Amino acid sequence: MNKLKLFSVGNWKDFNYYVFEKKNETIDVLAKLFVNVFELEMFLYSDCEKTGSHEKINFENRIDVHEGMVDDDSRVDIFYSDKKIFVTINCPEKLRLEFNQKLGEFFEMDEPSEVKDE
Repeated sequence: MNKLKLFSVGNWKDFNYYVFEKKNETIDVLAKLFVNVFELEMFLYSDCEKTGSHEKINFENRIDVHEGMVDDDSRVDIFYSDKKIFVTINCPEKLRLEFNQKLGEFFEMDEPSEVKDE
C-alpha cells in the first residue's frame, strides 16, 4: 500500500493539529486510528430512513463541514475543505504520542522546503 499524504503537523500543550490530503482512504485509516488510540468511533456510513439504505459516505464530497468526537479524555475535530482535511486532537500527551507513532505507518510527509528571503 502506498502511504497517504500528511501535509502538516503542529502541537501546543495538549493540542495537536494535522493537515491531510482529502481522500476517502485518509478517512478510512484515521477512523481506525481514532478507535484504536482514543476509543472514539467515527461514522463512515449513512442510513437513509426513506429507502432503508446503508451507504458508505463519500468524504471527498464534504466541503465546509465539521464533525467531532469526544469522550472524557479526548476530543477529535475534523474539518473538510475543498482539497484538504484538517484534524485537531485534544488529549493527554501519551495518547498523542501513540497516535503520531501509528500515523507514520500509513502517512508520509514531504521534507519542508527552504524559504528564501527576498
